[in-house]
Amino acid sequence: MSNINFNIEEAVKMYNSGMSTIKIAKAFGFKTPKSISDKLKAHGISLRRNINGNSAKIKDYRDDIFETIDCEWKAYYLGLLLTDGWITKHKDKSYYDVVGLSMIDEDVISFISNCTGKSYTKIIGKEKEFPFGNTCYPKDQYRILLNSRKIVEDLKRLSVVPNKTNILSGPDLRYSELKYLNFIMRGIIDGDGTFGFPSNSDESIYFRIISASEDFLIWCKDSLEILGMRNIRINKIKSRENFYELYSGVKSNIDILVNTIYKYSFGMSRKRDLILSKYYK
Repeated sequence: MSNINFNIEEAVKMYNSGMSTIKIAKAFGFKTPKSISDKLKAHGISLRRNINGNSAKIKDYRDDIFETIDCEWKAYYLGLLLTDGWITKHKDKSYYDVVGLSMIDEDVISFISNCTGKSYTKIIGKEKEFPFGNTCYPKDQYRILLNSRKIVEDLKRLSVVPNKTNILSGPDLRYSELKYLNFIMRGIIDGDGTFGFPSNSDESIYFRIISASEDFLIWCKDSLEILGMRNIRINKIKSRENFYELYSGVKSNIDILVNTIYKYSFGMSRKRDLILSKYYK
């Protein structure tokens, strides 16, 4: 029996944000995810392809993921790739055909895995010893790889290219894709953003985005201004050669950060929980 509070529009939002039909079914009190799948299809929603657990060799994701940014999770994924992603190729190939993303936050990689239908792996951090008795204990990382020449080609328009660190310029978005800017910026901040909470300043909260590409930060500044932010600064970091920071602690900008960019619960919980706990204290 279905839950009397079921709302198809809300279910569509949940699905487009990357939530699985299993979790949506539980949220609305349905016994099986098929009930949700049937309702989504009846509403005209194209369903994601699931992982085929019987054969790891079968490609369980679509090659057209980045032909266009037409939903929230693709926009978020793009933001992550712009910051923490990379493009490479198999040793026996003359062309680039691998899109990678590694992070210490498993909830992020698990979210992307659920959206794409591609499984991910855990990379165990190895202990390293340094001179003078110092020892480093790197954190475990989680990695997801997509193997597709077409995806690599489609990502060129979106500024995700091989060796992009110093030449990153920001994606060339179509008009229809601009409505997902807040989700792209969420991925960018989850990737290369930080928050600060000074106690001796008029600013109670500030945020920064760090990059080796000033052009990319200019793109971020323009995008944040489209979302309504003002008085955003871009500075060269004196303590780090050839690095720049985008910075703002303006109260109205923090309001937009919380209520527009970090409005929905998905992907990385660590940064969202942190900014919300400080904002609403």
